[in-house]
Amino acid sequence: MRAAALIVRRGPFAMQGEEAARGLRLWARLDGIDLDLVDDPSPESAEGVYHRWLREDRMDLVLGPYGSGLVRRVLPAVDGAGKVLWNHGGAADDLARPGAAAVAAPASTYLAGVVRLCARRGIGRLVILTGKGPFAAATAEGALAEARRLGIEAKPAPAGLRRPVDPGGAVLITAGFQEDAAIVEWIRTGGEQPGLLGCVAAGVPQFGALLGSRAEGVVGPTQWIPGAAVPEIGPSGLRFLRLYEEEFGMTPGYVAAQAASAGFLASAVRRLGMEKDGISTWRTSTLLGTFALDERWRQVGHSVSTIRWRQGRMERVPV
Repeated sequence: MRAAALIVRRGPFAMQGEEAARGLRLWARLDGIDLDLVDDPSPESAEGVYHRWLREDRMDLVLGPYGSGLVRRVLPAVDGAGKVLWNHGGAADDLARPGAAAVAAPASTYLAGVVRLCARRGIGRLVILTGKGPFAAATAEGALAEARRLGIEAKPAPAGLRRPVDPGGAVLITAGFQEDAAIVEWIRTGGEQPGLLGCVAAGVPQFGALLGSRAEGVVGPTQWIPGAAVPEIGPSGLRFLRLYEEEFGMTPGYVAAQAASAGFLASAVRRLGMEKDGISTWRTSTLLGTFALDERWRQVGHSVSTIRWRQGRMERVPV
């Protein structure tokens, strides 16, 4: 079975691209897949790469790149070929469409649990520092909607804006890994601290490694917390974690888990002989959790968890 995926190794998503590549390589080894990983073409040429895979090379399985913007670039090639793209790395809500099998929960749900945590702590005001692009916008809009539902006063603001911190309120950040981390560091080294500090970047191990003690208490979303439950397809989360650590000498985050889960799903569909239309009504499970799509092919079986950094580790927070 032949599979292909585009890997980003430069720019703001280089770290995530490398981790996704490791997850895909481990899946390919475990599932006996002949995997072709293409490095970092320009965004303008990405559609052409997928067009070739789908129409000329006739790859059995095609997996998306990491990053909503790049996934958006390659979708026209998939739409035109009438094939399935296994989308593990683009969570922006506007990417949901028949033929793009979303593995990750959508961006609009990322910070809903953090907003509920604000309500549980009695925090009635929050500011959402929002980055550029549809992913950041969808994440902020989802948080604003949850805040309205809970009666919390919520205001969006540009992520680049440095402003005094409201010690009685919360600050949530959705601006990409590097900018999230930079804003958290700026707040932590300042004077007044917010009642709650959260960001999208907090959900990956690299966040704590980069910020050290300044990550303490920061909350955020994660797509994956390794568990011992054996799924219907592929290894358990804990077994995947152990194999990944043995293979690469580091701990995987949810980016690797998403990519590997997409691979296990894709190869299972091929082996089952399932048609494209059958994927939208298929319900199964992987190391990431339950897989189920709605009529828009939006992921609805799996949802994000909320975590908090405590003593150098991520811990799940009930919300």
